[in-house]
Amino acid sequence: MFAFGLSRDYVQRWKRRMTLDEPTDRAGVDAVIRELREVRKRERHPPAISPDAGWSPYAAQAFLADQDLVARDYHRSFDEWFAQAEPRRFKTGIFDSTMTYSLTGNALAATRLKLALDARFPGDTDGVDRLFYEFAETLLHHANGEDARAVVAALAAEGRGEHQFNGFRIVLARNAWGDEKMGGYGRRFVICHPADNGQGDY
Repeated sequence: MFAFGLSRDYVQRWKRRMTLDEPTDRAGVDAVIRELREVRKRERHPPAISPDAGWSPYAAQAFLADQDLVARDYHRSFDEWFAQAEPRRFKTGIFDSTMTYSLTGNALAATRLKLALDARFPGDTDGVDRLFYEFAETLLHHANGEDARAVVAALAAEGRGEHQFNGFRIVLARNAWGDEKMGGYGRRFVICHPADNGQGDY
């Protein structure tokens, strides 16, 4: 722990990494510390990422900053690297609905961006759905650098499906649970970079 000085954040990351890797010797512990030091170096001085490789995770973390969905630290999680924002809550009746944003990829580049809505209300909820699609437009605009309204509007009209947009695979999915009285639904808007391995959960 002392390798990270007084940084409580990095001590917490070290504990998370140790729990996941469960190193059994000094070499394993040193490998965890070495990886976290490399991560800290990249966070302080983000390397340039080729557009062919994906998005800089340190830029992508803030693609939805104006929507109060900033992804937390980008870290290794099993066979992928991952970062997720704290859920943002919305009043939708008795129970709050939530929206969150995450990115996955490899150590240097994010290759998949996902906006997810968990609506704790049976049937579509116009207000939170509208925000979901607005956030999706913003996310695709930051990811691609072009006006994304037409693409998102086409997907929203269908309710679910896939589109190809400038080489990116755009996935919109919806699932429902419960019944008309006690239930809810989820929506997921996923942007897959051509460099993505296609193994993710959409």
